Amino acid sequence: MVSCVMPSNLPMPVYFDTQAQHKAAWMQFIDRPGPALAATLSWNCRRDMVRCRENLRTLTAYAERRILGPRFHKKPPEMRLEALFMFEGVGSHNIHAHSLWWPPKHLWWSFLKLFPRKRSGLWDWIVPTGSYDVKLLNSAGNNDDFTGYILKQQSRNSEADTMLWASEFHPSR
Repeated sequence: MVSCVMPSNLPMPVYFDTQAQHKAAWMQFIDRPGPALAATLSWNCRRDMVRCRENLRTLTAYAERRILGPRFHKKPPEMRLEALFMFEGVGSHNIHAHSLWWPPKHLWWSFLKLFPRKRSGLWDWIVPTGSYDVKLLNSAGNNDDFTGYILKQQSRNSEADTMLWASEFHPSR
């Protein structure tokens, strides 16, 4: 029997030896230049993950409708909102999602106006018991304190449903 090794056109997988290497790679990946903000979205009541994901889907769609107009779903992906959500406190009364948002550059101020105070705005309308905290990020990148904080519960062995990209809500064409 002849053994044959075929070269692959796929990239070699990257393996991390430690949790610190894993976290550092994620921090570098999500800390991209451009206007961005960090938001902690809290439900302040017991919710299951399905309901939380649906609330985030609604938040993303309503935010896009407000800043991009009623035909937001027809826009190309690079013109839409991108966000990354990391869930914590799943199964408790303290479920919340740490998030990073990257609105289109020319609509950054319009997006920021959707979060006027701690208990008002779009999130309060979607989740009446909820609250949020928003921080502006450095537009040049180097936001290690924020990216490290939102990744604090993530590891190589984390459940896949504790991390969510807003682009998952965008319909496929």
